[in-house]
Amino acid sequence: MGSEIERKQTFEEKVKGRIRDSIGDLITDDDLGRLVERGAEELFFKPRIERSDYGRTIEHPPLVHECVKELLSERMDAALDRYLEQNKETVEKIITRMIEDGGLGAITRALSRVIEQPLFDASAAMTHNIEQRIANLESRP
Repeated sequence: MGSEIERKQTFEEKVKGRIRDSIGDLITDDDLGRLVERGAEELFFKPRIERSDYGRTIEHPPLVHECVKELLSERMDAALDRYLEQNKETVEKIITRMIEDGGLGAITRALSRVIEQPLFDASAAMTHNIEQRIANLESRP
C-alpha cells in the first residue's frame, strides 16, 4: 500500500514520473509536463480514429465518454427504475394518453390498410359465387 503522498498524485504526475525515470535528464520538467498534458488530452478528450481495411476510417467517441458511460450506466438505470416506480400512475397516464391520442389510431389505420383489401376481395368473390349459384338454379328447368 502506497503512502498518502503517492495516493494524492494525479494521473499526469504519475505518467510524468515514469517518463522522467525512463529518459533521465534529456527533457526539462516543464517540457515533460506539457508532453504529458497533451498526451492526456489526446487520449481522453479527442475522438479516436480507427483505420480499417481499404483505407476507411471509423471515428469513435473520446475515451472519457466511454469511461463516464460505463461508470454512470448502472446509476442511471437505478435512477430511472426509482423514478418509474415512484411515478407509476403519472407514467401510466402518459402512456394511455399517447395510445388514445394517436398511437392506437395509427396502429388501427395500418392494420385496416393491410386487412381491408383482402376482405373486400373475399367479399366480392363470395358475392359473385352466390350470384352465379342463384343464376344456375334459376336456369334449371
